[in-house]
Amino acid sequence: MLTFVHMYFRSTGMQTAVEMKSSLDAAIPVGTSVSEAESRLNSRGFTVSRQINATWGDRKQVDYLYGDMSEGAIVQRAWRVAVFHEHGAVKGIDVHTNLVGP
Repeated sequence: MLTFVHMYFRSTGMQTAVEMKSSLDAAIPVGTSVSEAESRLNSRGFTVSRQINATWGDRKQVDYLYGDMSEGAIVQRAWRVAVFHEHGAVKGIDVHTNLVGP
């Protein structure tokens, strides 16, 4: 007997970091409060943590919200987002994505 399982996978429909950055820039413009930026990332399915005086790529000692999200089944698209902020306001966004799977 065969059993079929229907699984729901969240999909942004985006394939590139440029598409995601454009979407996030529109949703979280420079000057947005950190708490509002965190809320907007969460509402888009990201798991968010606050990074203080941390490193992101070649940037050192920066404060940012770190968001990550994966979508897909066997091969997943992993999204990693940094929302940089100073004095409680967003200053910019960086996005990375890659495919993960067997």
